[in-house]
Amino acid sequence: MDRVGDPVGGVGAAEGAVRVYDRVRRELMSEFGPELFEAFFQRLELVGDYQGRLVFLAESDAARDWLRRHGLRRLEARMRAHMILEGEIEVHTLDTAPAPVRDYVADRAPAARRAEREQPALPPPPHPGFTFETFCVDETNHRAVTLLQLVASGAPTNFPLVLLHSPPGCGKTHLLHACAYAAQCAVPERKVRYMMAQEFIEEFQYALHKKKDSSEFKQRVREPDIFFLDDVHRIAGRKVTEEEFLDTVIMLNSRGRQVVITADQGPDGIGGFDDRLRHHLSGAAVCEITEPGEALRRRILEAKVRHYQATTPGFRVAPAALDMIARRMSGSGRLLDGAVSQLVVEARVSGLEEVTLEAAENALRGKMMDRAEIKPVRVATVLKVVARHNNMTVEQLLTRSRQRAFAQPRQIAAYLCTQLTHASLPDIGRRFGGFDHSTILYSRNKIRAALETDPRIRSEVDTLTRLIQKEPSAGTA
Repeated sequence: MDRVGDPVGGVGAAEGAVRVYDRVRRELMSEFGPELFEAFFQRLELVGDYQGRLVFLAESDAARDWLRRHGLRRLEARMRAHMILEGEIEVHTLDTAPAPVRDYVADRAPAARRAEREQPALPPPPHPGFTFETFCVDETNHRAVTLLQLVASGAPTNFPLVLLHSPPGCGKTHLLHACAYAAQCAVPERKVRYMMAQEFIEEFQYALHKKKDSSEFKQRVREPDIFFLDDVHRIAGRKVTEEEFLDTVIMLNSRGRQVVITADQGPDGIGGFDDRLRHHLSGAAVCEITEPGEALRRRILEAKVRHYQATTPGFRVAPAALDMIARRMSGSGRLLDGAVSQLVVEARVSGLEEVTLEAAENALRGKMMDRAEIKPVRVATVLKVVARHNNMTVEQLLTRSRQRAFAQPRQIAAYLCTQLTHASLPDIGRRFGGFDHSTILYSRNKIRAALETDPRIRSEVDTLTRLIQKEPSAGTA
């Protein structure tokens, strides 16, 4: 195990600490995932050992604050697992670091500092890699893949703004990282920046309200040759942030730069944007990714199994089990990933050499249902059951109140209508008292996303589905 050495002049990183940090960075990539790693750890620099404490420099105040709240404990634990630390780990920006640290950084060769700052703002692809090579392609996504490969190649294009949209978990983030990584590899001197919309929001708001100066932020987001923004719908309703994003897009495009964004819906379906931004997005090159069909789900499952085999030697799943999951579990790739991770748990707990068909069915019981087994129902039945379950009348359920007590049951009812009835979106909207079809679509997508992250919503939807199927009037009229 390495020990932090005494650096010359009181500042500077011992060679062992640098070597350990290189290893820890790979571990942090695996633990936090590519998005958070790129946002907060990629530019986190180990400056050295100062008075027995390891000092790291974050790129911005926002990154420093996030790391102190959410990343510092894990960083320190992983560093201590590989070396002996005499003191604690500290994260600063250059402005808040101790004076000897600032002097040490200032004295380093200017060319070396420039080289560090000009490194691509992207992490190396995580294992097995968010690359084009690891993305499973079929008719549901091949147009989006082809378009982004063209963007990454550096070839001249006639579409300076690209919008990729799909329901949650269908591969938008994978493709965005793949395009950014391929673009950087194809033309190393090209400046590429990837940001999550939430990161854009937080950094802009911090610059605006805390620092009272957004010029540095504007420079960072308006200098890339290709700018990637993931989940742009998250900025909807934030008027000042919307204006800043639109100004950024216009500025980049006017300079011949490329902008690639993702959203959960197309330009007409994103709720909350003002007319000016919505009009600008309508001029984008738009590609939709739809949920994978059975054949693609089967290929995704195979890829997920290979991914887990890299960290779980001996993990195997019978082909018949994968066939069954692909047939019975419709939905996004994220749900399939969850299914395979559940099989890993089953294999470890039960000591299985191979997860058989029977073992897979037992492990995933309650998570799958053949659509052929789902009895179609009437919209009126869904409304009656959901209202009764929430101790309200159907009239109260359909009120346009935005209070959570009414809005969430109404959105769940809309989601269930899209899943259990044969009614079209416009028809469901009419039966909900005159809602536009885009409102029903928004409700469906919102609950679908919540099902992947919120156990309470998932449990409530499962319960309501069973109640609706048992309702005497469930069958179609």
